[in-house]
Amino acid sequence: MQPEVVANTLREVEKKWSQEAAVFVNCNATHGANCGGTPKDFTKSCSTVVGAVVQGSGGDKRVAKEYMGSVCSQHIAGWHQQHCMNLAAALEKTMTADSYQNRNSFTANKLCSNFWGEFVAEEKNRFIKEEAEREAARKKAAEEAAKKAKEEAERKAAAEAAAKKAKEEAEKKAAEEAAKKKIEEAKRVKAEAQAKAAEAAAKLAKKKAEAEEFAKKAQQKMEEAAEAEREHKKAQETLKKHEDKKKEVAAAAPVVPAPVAAKAEPKKAEVKAAAKAPVEAKAAPQPPKPEAKPAAPKAAASAKATDAKKATPEAKKK
Repeated sequence: MQPEVVANTLREVEKKWSQEAAVFVNCNATHGANCGGTPKDFTKSCSTVVGAVVQGSGGDKRVAKEYMGSVCSQHIAGWHQQHCMNLAAALEKTMTADSYQNRNSFTANKLCSNFWGEFVAEEKNRFIKEEAEREAARKKAAEEAAKKAKEEAERKAAAEAAAKKAKEEAEKKAAEEAAKKKIEEAKRVKAEAQAKAAEAAAKLAKKKAEAEEFAKKAQQKMEEAAEAEREHKKAQETLKKHEDKKKEVAAAAPVVPAPVAAKAEPKKAEVKAAAKAPVEAKAAPQPPKPEAKPAAPKAAASAKATDAKKATPEAKKK
C-alpha cells in the first residue's frame, strides 16, 4: 500500500466522517439526548481503513505505527492530519505485540467505536473553535464594517461640512460682492444725480439771470416808453400853446382894407409884410422845455415841422 494513496483516501473518508459527526453533534444539541450510537457508514469505512493497515503491516505493531506516520505526513494538514494522528494512536494502542494474533484475530469494530467518540469530541471542539473563529471573524468584520461605515460617515460629514462651509463662504462672498456693487451703483447714481442737479441749478441760474436781465431791459424799455409818452404829451401841449398863440396874434393884427385896384396887383411892401408874418409868429416867445431823452428832440422837431407846414398856408392866405 502506498502511503500517499492511503492519505488521499483517508482525507476523503474523514470529510464524510466530519459530516456524520456534525449531524450527530447537532442532533444532541437540538434534542438534548444521545441520538444513537456509532453510525454504520463510519464503522464500515473505519474498519476497512484499519484492517487494511493491519494486514498491510503484517500485524507488526511497529511497522503499522511507522506506516501510519508516513500516511499522516503525506500532504495532510489541519484537522485532517490531527484525525489521522489520532487514528494512528488508537491503532497503536489497540494492536498487541503478537503479530500473528493481530493478523488473525484483530477486531476493528472495537477500535472504530472508541475512535468515534474521540472523533466526535474532536469534531465538536473543532466546530466550537471554528464557530468561535467564525463569530470572531464576523464580529471583526462587523467592527471593521462599522469602523469603515463610521469613517465613511465622518468623511461624508466632513465633506458635507466642507461643502457647506464652502457654500456659505461662496454665498457670503457673493453677498459681499453684491453689496459692494450696490454701494458702487448707489455712489454712481448719487454722483449722476448730483451732476444733473448741479447742471439743472446752473441752467436755472442762467435762465434766472437771463429772465432778470430781460425784466430789467423790459422795465427800462417801459420807462423809456413812459418818458417818450410824457415828452410827446409835453410836445403836444407846447404845440397847442403855440397854435393858440398864433391864433391870438392873428386875431390881434389890424385888418387894412385895400382898394379894388390894389387887389389885382398888390404892392411889393404888402407882399413882404405878409411873408414876414409867419416868421414873426414863429419867433413868438415859447415856454422853456424840460430836459428829455433822445426821443424828445425828435418830438419837438416834428412839432416845429408841423407848425411850419401849418403856418405857411396861413401866410399864403394873408
